[in-house]
Amino acid sequence: MDFLYSEWQGKPASLVTWSITGGARGAAQLYQVLHSLHMRPLRAHLQAPLTEKDVDPTRQLINPERTFGSHRVELRTIDTELTTMLTNHY
Repeated sequence: MDFLYSEWQGKPASLVTWSITGGARGAAQLYQVLHSLHMRPLRAHLQAPLTEKDVDPTRQLINPERTFGSHRVELRTIDTELTTMLTNHY
C-alpha cells in the first residue's frame, strides 16, 4: 500500500467488509491505514455478517444476492458519496 502513496493520496475510499462479525476490527485497522495514506475515507461503509450457510465448501459465496441484497441502501449510499466526492474533486 505504501508503494501507491502518491497515487492514492487525497483519493476517496470506502470499505466493504464481511465476516462472522461483519469485519469491524479489520475495518478499524484499515481506516487507520487510509488515514495514514492521506486518503479521504467516506462516512459510508458496509460491514456484512457472513455465515457458513453463505459459502460452499471451497469458501465461495453461494448466493451473493441473499448475502448482500439486504445491504442495498448502504451500497447506494457508498456509491452516492463516492460519486459526489469524485465529481467535486476532479
